[in-house]
Amino acid sequence: MIFQPLEEYEPLWFSNAFEIDLTGGRGRGGSHNATEYFLYKITRPEYFRGFFMRLVHSDIRNSLYQDFKDRITEKEDNEERNYFYLFDFNDSKMEVTYRPTGNKIFSKGFRKSSSDRTAKMKSIAGATNVIIEEFDEVMEEDYLKLMDSLRTGKVKDLQIIRIWNPPLKSHWVYRDKYTLVPANIGGEDDGVYFDYVPKGVDGHLCLKYDYTINHTNLNEKTVKRWEQYRENEHTKDHYYTDIRGLVSSGAKGQIFKNWKTYTDLPGDSYFYKVFGIDWGGNDPNTFIELNFDKKQKRLFIKEHLYRPDIRNAEFIHLIKAINPENHEVVADSARKDKRLEFADFGINIVKSDKSKINDDFRKDVVDMVKEYEIFIHEDSKNLIKEAQEFKWAINHITKEPLNKPEDANNHCWDAIFYATRYYHVNNAYRYNQ
Repeated sequence: MIFQPLEEYEPLWFSNAFEIDLTGGRGRGGSHNATEYFLYKITRPEYFRGFFMRLVHSDIRNSLYQDFKDRITEKEDNEERNYFYLFDFNDSKMEVTYRPTGNKIFSKGFRKSSSDRTAKMKSIAGATNVIIEEFDEVMEEDYLKLMDSLRTGKVKDLQIIRIWNPPLKSHWVYRDKYTLVPANIGGEDDGVYFDYVPKGVDGHLCLKYDYTINHTNLNEKTVKRWEQYRENEHTKDHYYTDIRGLVSSGAKGQIFKNWKTYTDLPGDSYFYKVFGIDWGGNDPNTFIELNFDKKQKRLFIKEHLYRPDIRNAEFIHLIKAINPENHEVVADSARKDKRLEFADFGINIVKSDKSKINDDFRKDVVDMVKEYEIFIHEDSKNLIKEAQEFKWAINHITKEPLNKPEDANNHCWDAIFYATRYYHVNNAYRYNQ
């Protein structure tokens, strides 16, 4: 067989590093080159025991295992030779044997399913080379069990190839081997995205690329579509994280970025104060304070309640204690009984003008909130968590972003949206002119 790896991936073929990271953005050819390398290794005369690994074993079938078969098909097509007869495939176990030498590839998941709590690595001993795809999904404790298992083997030069797209900057994968530095991409997004620079740890090699090294193997229209994402407010995060491989300060597709924390409201402006409620049940009830400064286009937000189990009497008492001036409290319109009871106790409660919150409502109000420089109170731990994780929805088949917020991590945000919509419709043009 003839092997011609991309020049950028040649270090993979010649390095004796223990851990090799194939990382970066979409279209970089990481899995392609890793499975090409395994095809080369299994067909050499030297002893080889390779492992395809992912978090869940069954996910290997349509990824690394099929990719490996595709590499053989490509050799046959390019060289007009028959190579499949040289291999035995056990499709049920996703195992491969190279007949001339007996070299093998096995498949193993860290866990039987994504809901399993523990990993079992007993049968991994004896491996010479391992490919872990979607490595960013693997828990650190599971990876340490793998490392312990591999180090008990008798093979001199073990090698782990870790294929991953950059997760959030808080992920454990960066801690020992990378330094995060701000990515200077210009404009308001400076400070939102980070690059990860290898520390030069002994035994570690990083090959970090994106689609720009692999143009000849990519569809021109696909590349053009990816580059257009950069110009759209709702898709540019997808461009910088998934396509270019930068690290985000929040979830991929994070909607609200560049917000800051505050301790006390500044005394340099007049604020219009309004509150929002999102009713809970199994989900938390949320009670959020918003202070709008239209003149300087600032919005200060504070979380006061995030609980699923609060009685109406306790909720009413809380609102009166926090809101003695009786500013408007804009509530989800779904619970008329609650609104009437709160009103009977003197709460200045207002029905949200949306009978049922949906994608269009959220998207419209997201644009309203983004008109402001956002500050979140430093004690608002649940709101801060949601700000980091509230993101644009994606098509789960194509992995492309959709032009709507994901309906998750938004209990605080829905309360904010009710209050923001009310303020903009009724008051935004009356104050701070």
